[in-house]
Amino acid sequence: MIPCAQAVRIWGELEPYELEELTYLGTVRGENEIIATVRDPLGQLHAVRVNQYVGKNSGRVVVIKESEILLMEKVLDVNGNWRERPNILSRKIIH
Repeated sequence: MIPCAQAVRIWGELEPYELEELTYLGTVRGENEIIATVRDPLGQLHAVRVNQYVGKNSGRVVVIKESEILLMEKVLDVNGNWRERPNILSRKIIH
C-alpha cells in the first residue's frame, strides 16, 4: 500500500533500490545548492538534490553533507499507520 501523498508524484530513479545497494560518492557545489553523486548497483551515476526521493521507503533527502545524506523515510508502524523515520546514506571512501 502506498501512502496517498506518494501515489500522485513521479517516482525517482533511485527508489527501486535499498539504501545498502547505493554508494554515496561525494558532492558537487552548484550555484545555490549542494548536489550529491550516488552510484546505483548497475554502476550508473546520479545527481541527487534536497527533496529528491531515494530508496525503497520513499526516503526524501532533507540534508546533504560531505559525509552523509540525511533522509526521512515513510514506513508502516505496527498499527498500520504511515510514519516518518530518519535514515542516513553514508559516504563511501573509495581508494
